[in-house]
Amino acid sequence: MSTESAAGAGGLSGFMKSRMKSVAVAAALIAGTWFWIALPVEGMTPEGNRIFGALIAWVILLTAEVTDASIITLLWLVFLIIAGLAKPGVALSGFTDNTTWLLMGALMIGQACNSTGLARRVAFRFINLTGERYGTLTMCLLISGAILGLMMPSGTARAALYVPIYMGLCDVMKIEKGSRTALNLVMITIWSAAIGGGCMMWLTGSVLNPIMTSALAKFGVNQTWISYAVYSFPSAVVLMVLTWLTINFVAPPDSPTIGGGREMLRREYEKLGPMSPEERRTLIIVCACVLSWMFGDKIGRLTGLSLGSAWTAMFFGLILFLPRIGVLTGKDIKSISWPSILFIGASLAISPIMELGQIDRWITDNLVSPILEPCLEYGFIGFVLGMYVLCHIIHKLIPSGTGTVALAAPLLIAWGTAHGFDAALMGHMTLHGMRPFIFPYEHTPAILMYSFGFVTMPRFLRCTLSLSLVAVIWYVLSAYYWSWLSGFYH
Repeated sequence: MSTESAAGAGGLSGFMKSRMKSVAVAAALIAGTWFWIALPVEGMTPEGNRIFGALIAWVILLTAEVTDASIITLLWLVFLIIAGLAKPGVALSGFTDNTTWLLMGALMIGQACNSTGLARRVAFRFINLTGERYGTLTMCLLISGAILGLMMPSGTARAALYVPIYMGLCDVMKIEKGSRTALNLVMITIWSAAIGGGCMMWLTGSVLNPIMTSALAKFGVNQTWISYAVYSFPSAVVLMVLTWLTINFVAPPDSPTIGGGREMLRREYEKLGPMSPEERRTLIIVCACVLSWMFGDKIGRLTGLSLGSAWTAMFFGLILFLPRIGVLTGKDIKSISWPSILFIGASLAISPIMELGQIDRWITDNLVSPILEPCLEYGFIGFVLGMYVLCHIIHKLIPSGTGTVALAAPLLIAWGTAHGFDAALMGHMTLHGMRPFIFPYEHTPAILMYSFGFVTMPRFLRCTLSLSLVAVIWYVLSAYYWSWLSGFYH
């Protein structure tokens, strides 16, 4: 393709995206206005009807990615305040939630791990444990992703870290576009960075996890960093193994060995050189933070200190800025993902706002109950399968994982507890039901990896559909484990 034609194609693509965004804005305005001026929906107050219209507009704008998700959500909150539908104390309540501060501290720690090169060193250290076998390489990729979940709370950030590794392997191993090896490596990279152990195992592995625990706290279930790990670690390990087996079965590599890729990985690791003093200090602070998360309750009882997960993360995150101790400076503040923090804080207000107009009850009566209640007739396994399908439906409608969990978790936990299910069981079923995906648009790292053009959509979907079917087995087994664990704790 010539330069002119490429530029023309890029211009046309930009034009189409602009038109689609304009259509989304128009659709949001029409939908919002309709609910604003229409007669109240049965079961909703007039205020709830208007809030619901604004909520529909928010979902449309968020799905269409009209602009940054944090801007869309903040605009929605400010509009509700101006319209007199929500008081500032309610609309901005998410910014006083511990979840927002946990994320802020975790992002500081993640920035230190990234800027010092510690995260890259950890990734290469584990990947270099591979021999010449391709299967060992991919398993080490998955394990390194799980370890990085302790340091970096963003799946997108971890995906950005893995991209150079992925591109380097494709170049050295001469992986052809459209090949089985390309598909295999794409899927492994997505799961390593964004969906696998790193996201699921640890409370700080993903921004979705503390959102779920924040919802649980409203039902009297306060999960610490270690109690969350007790629920999620075994499930994450099982899913990691099943994922590895499924991907290698559906898309086996063209060669069982990695060829020149082994030498490339060794060279890249050697380029890092010896561990710098900044890396050592960061590693010490990360370890101290993790130990405080794990044993905070015991330390608190002995010392009288309040070592909640959020304030522990903030304490060690701020220490990283101190001279001669930390590794971050005032300039590094700009590199922290403030839009993520704003988005989380804004999203956490969705639940109390829905309660204002009884929207939560209406959604439960008209969406959740019609799907889940018939499933109860088939026992616990029927209910679990119904939850899996419902979570898939919700995630397809609202691609934003953060927005999905913030919206769905309080509703599903409330419905479950009303029907005799444990709140922790419902919370983890909701959270982990949103993990498996089919289409690239459901996860930003999936979009990123698919955009390289190494795999075709049919092959991509064949692999994701297979993974989703296998995830059903994992989901059922995990639900039985969570149910047993909930009974054990109570």
